[in-house]
Amino acid sequence: MEKLILLFEQRESQKMVIQVNKKTIYLIVAVLVIVIVAAAAAVLLMGNQNETTTDPTPTLPPAIPEATSLQFTVTESTGVVYNVAVKDINAATEEIRVDMTVESNTFNYVIKLDGSTSYVSMDNGETWTASNFNNDAVYITLVHEFISNLENWNRTDATYTFTADETEYVISAIHVNPELDDALFATS
Repeated sequence: MEKLILLFEQRESQKMVIQVNKKTIYLIVAVLVIVIVAAAAAVLLMGNQNETTTDPTPTLPPAIPEATSLQFTVTESTGVVYNVAVKDINAATEEIRVDMTVESNTFNYVIKLDGSTSYVSMDNGETWTASNFNNDAVYITLVHEFISNLENWNRTDATYTFTADETEYVISAIHVNPELDDALFATS
């Protein structure tokens, strides 16, 4: 019987050792998890001490005086809307396209400084007729007035507004140095 009691006591102590070992292992694992999480949090917090988050600086388009081509829309306070495209700005080969809408009427002009030619269309560019360059030169002056005023544009706002002769002009859809297809200036 003593053997039986001794055997029983050994089994009970083994159970206790196994139970103690499981509890110890769980405790060690819990402590390790807490230490790892705390260390990771400390690294993240210390790593961000010298960093400041700023919005990236947007890439600005070239300044207007440096532009070789422009495309934009101008809306007058009188209701007239101009869609303008200019390529080879200030060169002898400068070409200007003005699509002007007055009320429900659209007039399209293509003016080419090289050769002093101008064309007009009253059917949205379907058919073009040679026009009087000297009369259409008013659009060259107007477009260059728009361009001169755009030199004050900060290059980040979507629009630029100015007033001349009591008329307010809002320039929008401003594209500096766009690729302008030759077809935009074709008249045949």
